[in-house]
Amino acid sequence: MFKVLLVDDEVYVRQGLRQLIDWQECGYEVIGEAANGAEAFEVVKAGEPDLVVTDIRMPLVTGLELIGKVKEAGMEEIAFIVLSGYEDFKYAQQAMRYQVQDYILKPIDVDELKAALSRLHGQLQANSQSGGLSPEADLPLVLAVTDRMEENDPEAVRRAVRQFIQELERRGADAAAAGRTVGRLIANVKRIISDMEGSLALHGLDELTGWSAAGKGSFDRLEERLMSFALEGAARIGELRRAKLQGSIHQVKSYIEANFRENISLKGMASQHYMNPVYMGQLFRKTYGMYFNEFLLGVRIREAKRLLRQTELKIYEVAEKVGFSSSNYFITQFEKLEQTTPAEYRSRLLEQTGGGVRDE
Repeated sequence: MFKVLLVDDEVYVRQGLRQLIDWQECGYEVIGEAANGAEAFEVVKAGEPDLVVTDIRMPLVTGLELIGKVKEAGMEEIAFIVLSGYEDFKYAQQAMRYQVQDYILKPIDVDELKAALSRLHGQLQANSQSGGLSPEADLPLVLAVTDRMEENDPEAVRRAVRQFIQELERRGADAAAAGRTVGRLIANVKRIISDMEGSLALHGLDELTGWSAAGKGSFDRLEERLMSFALEGAARIGELRRAKLQGSIHQVKSYIEANFRENISLKGMASQHYMNPVYMGQLFRKTYGMYFNEFLLGVRIREAKRLLRQTELKIYEVAEKVGFSSSNYFITQFEKLEQTTPAEYRSRLLEQTGGGVRDE
């Protein structure tokens, strides 16, 4: 059974499509519905249907915009049948440019839709038997490359790409089947970069998506283009991760400055940011020129000095206010950093202003 997604902003149209057609008899299974192109795109990403039957005019994201987004995401293997209540040739022209499988006018003629489904079923079967596998079967092959890309190890990426091509050749995949598998790989890379809020503009992408064994070269040529794309994508992912980690370190610094009174530790902060504590400590030092605990202590002692200057709090109360559970430890750390005890620091200030020496 080939999986179908029904997309129309009119709920009665979607219900009618379910009831008008005996989908199982036609060799299809309806896996879901969507009320607009935005909803549909999320379903497509999650379930990768074989066919999308979609209206053109819908709120938020139109049917044609949906097709464009799917193609741009590299999911070239998904087929489309477009439905429209508007006899407007420009829509048909745009649909044909996207190479949709059929364009059917509303009100829908059941026999016309069944005929379109029958033609498409044969095409989908031919595609599935030409060396390609289902998205689920392709997943380990795709992840073998994208996982190495995320690790940003160029040599490991090269090995994974070579193994990817060897597996396609072992399957006896033709250009269409290879294109579908490559499309899934491209879509996965785009999702990774998009999740990291990065730009999807990669120089090698256009050449790779346009590859055809029959028209533009052999699997050697595909390997060359895929290698270029994978290495570029790995470098982009590495850049985004470094930027993200750098942003996390700035967040850690800001958190310390705002919450130094709490029980803060490097291990706890690393856990919150899904980082290795040792790596976070190294990155913090590289970014700010001091160790994590050194910075935390500095913030606490700076606030302690302010309290000693501006309040009459006792030493143990100052210690508690700035995040120390032990007043003795506070005194030791204060003296280590300031070369004087908290009491001596306050006494000196009082003497300078003509006040008496305060008994702590």
